[in-house]
Amino acid sequence: MENEQNRPHIETLACPYQDSQLYAHKAAGNLSLRKLYGKDRIRYLRCGACAREFSERKGTALFNTKVAEHKAI
Repeated sequence: MENEQNRPHIETLACPYQDSQLYAHKAAGNLSLRKLYGKDRIRYLRCGACAREFSERKGTALFNTKVAEHKAI
């Protein structure tokens, strides 16, 4: 799918939970892909440091929206 190619590389993302040992640490090697969901195939990630899962959109303007990415852009 075209959108997946435009997504930021997983090493540029970080755990969004402030109490995580690796909070905001990019390229720490702690994130793994848990699943893809929705029409836009959003990545759902797991932090190996705190074992929590989160959407790659968490903390962005697109978090928890149903708007298609191409329309939002």
